[in-house]
Amino acid sequence: ERAMATVMLVRFAAYDETPDSAVRSLIRRFGGTVSRRMIDGSDRLVAAVFGVGETTGRDAEAAARCALRIARLAESSASRVGEPSSRSVIHSTTLLLETDGKPIDAAVDAELSHAQELLQRARPGDVVASKHAERALRPFFHVELVDDGPVPLSRVLGERTVTEAFGRFVGRKEELKRIGEIFALANRGKRRTLLIHGDAGVGKSRLLHETIRRLRLGKHPVGMHLVSIPRDHVDVPLSGIREMLRTILGVDEFDPEPIIRRKVARLRELGLQPLEIRSVEANLGLRSESPERRSLGTLRSALANIARKLAEDTLTVLAFDGADHLDDESRTLIRHLVDDVRQSRLVVILTYRRPVRAPWEGVSRFYDFEVGPLSEEDLEELLTARFRTDGIERALVELVHRVTQANPRHAEEYVRALIERNAVLPVDDLARLAPDVDPKSVPSELRDLLRARLTAVDAADRRVLEMAALAGARSTAPVIAHALREDVTVVTRSLSLLEQLGVLVRRGASEYAVVGDLVGDLVLENVPEPTRREGHAALAEALEQLYPSRLEEFAERLAEHYRSGGSLEKSVNHWIRSADRLEAEGALDSAIGSVSRAIEILRELPSYDRELFLGLHARLGELSIRARATVLGISAVLRALDEAENVGRDDYFARYAMQLGRLHVLKHDYQRSREWLERARQSARNIGNRELLREVTLASAEANVRNGRFGEGVDLLEAALSLSRDTGNVQSQLRCLLTLAATYAAKGDKERALKVLEEAESILGVHPDRTTELEALTVESTIHFLSRNYTEALEAASRALELSKEYGLHDESAGVAYQVGLCQLHLGQFKAAFASFQSSQELARAHGQQKTEMASLRGLGFVDAFHFRNEGGRAQLEQALRFAEEQGYEGDVLEGKLMLALVDEHFGRKKDARRVLDEVLSLALLQGNARVRDDAESAIAALDAGTSIPFPV
Repeated sequence: ERAMATVMLVRFAAYDETPDSAVRSLIRRFGGTVSRRMIDGSDRLVAAVFGVGETTGRDAEAAARCALRIARLAESSASRVGEPSSRSVIHSTTLLLETDGKPIDAAVDAELSHAQELLQRARPGDVVASKHAERALRPFFHVELVDDGPVPLSRVLGERTVTEAFGRFVGRKEELKRIGEIFALANRGKRRTLLIHGDAGVGKSRLLHETIRRLRLGKHPVGMHLVSIPRDHVDVPLSGIREMLRTILGVDEFDPEPIIRRKVARLRELGLQPLEIRSVEANLGLRSESPERRSLGTLRSALANIARKLAEDTLTVLAFDGADHLDDESRTLIRHLVDDVRQSRLVVILTYRRPVRAPWEGVSRFYDFEVGPLSEEDLEELLTARFRTDGIERALVELVHRVTQANPRHAEEYVRALIERNAVLPVDDLARLAPDVDPKSVPSELRDLLRARLTAVDAADRRVLEMAALAGARSTAPVIAHALREDVTVVTRSLSLLEQLGVLVRRGASEYAVVGDLVGDLVLENVPEPTRREGHAALAEALEQLYPSRLEEFAERLAEHYRSGGSLEKSVNHWIRSADRLEAEGALDSAIGSVSRAIEILRELPSYDRELFLGLHARLGELSIRARATVLGISAVLRALDEAENVGRDDYFARYAMQLGRLHVLKHDYQRSREWLERARQSARNIGNRELLREVTLASAEANVRNGRFGEGVDLLEAALSLSRDTGNVQSQLRCLLTLAATYAAKGDKERALKVLEEAESILGVHPDRTTELEALTVESTIHFLSRNYTEALEAASRALELSKEYGLHDESAGVAYQVGLCQLHLGQFKAAFASFQSSQELARAHGQQKTEMASLRGLGFVDAFHFRNEGGRAQLEQALRFAEEQGYEGDVLEGKLMLALVDEHFGRKKDARRVLDEVLSLALLQGNARVRDDAESAIAALDAGTSIPFPV
């Protein structure tokens, strides 16, 4: 087992008189374990390990506090000799542990060797930190960079208080009390969701920081992860989840790939499956060699498992500050997380500027409160703290209240301006307005106050600040330096100064962002448009040159920089790159958005690549079909179809018409679907493109089968099969044969179904394909099932399930597990079927397969109601049935209604059962579903005879 820990190494000079016992006592007090005591020449070295065993995850902080305390303890020796007698290094790393949880000696020795190398670069009296330790310490300690070389080193100067960063926290007693009560309720094992809303500047972020400070001060075992969502993330798909994962894992956006991979690998310790870990890697922009398809469902499962494990032993808080700027996909996944982790010691907090209900309506254990302006009493306390007096003149309080409306941020800036202009004087420990200064001479609007502060920034630092504002959410010294063609050391100094001025804020160890949207707007308000364009282009070039292996991760940012910089063609290329990444992640709606952006920008070019334009629309159509985005897809493809017709591109016209037909099938508008597919077939015939004709014919066949028109479907499938043979397309032949086999089985023609399946299997013997091999077994099971040979159907489905595991075809496992459960159900193996449906439901949820997930819910509900006589099972059945009806899944509607009728009859509701069975029979006759038709007729006959309906029917 591996675990994160922090190694502290202290070197004492020969003349130091600090007792070992005192050092050991301090180490134990701060939660460390003395690991080594060594002699190096005349010097004494003491090593300790923090964070092994029971830990709060704050081992680096504990080690730093211990090292600073030891340094103060050793000052007595320094006072006699005139030079500090100790120096310490703090190094955070991953240690290999024994089975009993103790670190392996060899692992400790290796890290101590590295720590000694770092210690050689420290001065007497220093407490220094390695790069990883510095990242953990910076939010809570004053840290300065000593050496920014290949192995960076920082000096820890002392502990930073929240008061130092923000000023003493004032007021909000009721809000803090409410948050504490919600935390206490969640700590009992029931997830809580809290929405905090309030105008800009009222102190929502400050309230979260104060909550963290109080938790730490009280040494409460709470893991609080504060995720800041920048404004420009709202249009970047999954960016909110990416920020959340970075916060939990402790990585920065610009960290090298090996560091990110090591941090992600630790998720195995939280019990994540390999596919879930790969979905996290993909979200963080890491390339995967695995050919497996990923989906948002897999990422959803990973997030739920991370949250459950974190909240297993400790109350865990996930706070999303600036949730207004969450992208749609991230908001949806957080909503799923709230639903998936109900029985955990978890609190999810979201801050908004305005009250927001969607998508949080219906969430259980949900709380919402507003953070408003400060009360008069709290405002007076704030002014007393900022003016550092015992009291405030009444007229001054009224002035600040009138000007700022008691908005804390506005009040802070106004107070700063009053102090800078000497407009307030302390008289007898009472802050009063200076008689010779007119308060009207002090800017009163927040925008003017901030603008005045920015005038204090000199020209060189202003260039750095402007580039940071153009960079958006965050940037680093190397990126800004590259964009400005400036020395990175100079830029680093400027960034530190701008941070001290309060116009930049540090995000993580090395990243900076402008403080607030308003400051960013003011920084750029007077920057000429040509200068902005040059800046965006320079930032894009910097990202490409500094991070060439992470272009997919930065694709959206690069696309926007290039567009703002005037390089529209490069912007299009990066939006296409974004679509590639998102499609690979399974984020199809987001991929549609990226392709749409590429098309939009392509049209802005004075002379654009028409082939690329048509190809992008074809891709948009395919993505819309896969994502079931029918309205958007139809609208976009219709526009492209007109363009193809205008320029005489019949090949694209036929393809677009085919896509429109398939999209109308998804809308259950079969009449329009038939019209478009017929136009597509005619166009494909006219241009003599047999490959395209094959695709259109197969699409038409599948549309007919879906609509229950098995006769026409079979004719078209055979035509498509003939075209597939003529064009030598093996995959299309297999697709036709397997669909034909299933269709013949649905029509009740088992003999022909098996014959067609045998032909497909013979082709597979020559052209093996794992996915198609699995599909063939599933079709074989379906044929036997529809023929009521449930034992043979179960054997084939079980072999398919084993094959899916052997081949690692996790996406297919859910559907196969459902098929196994269905066979077991009809064999009367209710408990086994229940377990299979549960497994199928979990797999489907993990891979975003909602259709299979709801089919499994239908099976679970039926077993629960029919076998275990639980009325709650009927509610699950109805839920699954509503979903199938809304989505137009006719086969699932038939199965659901038949099961519902059986349950109603089982509970004595024979009239309800008869009514539903009549509906089932009509639908089965309409669709040509022989098995369900026979089942419905047998069930009706049993009811008419006054006997119970047997199961299986």
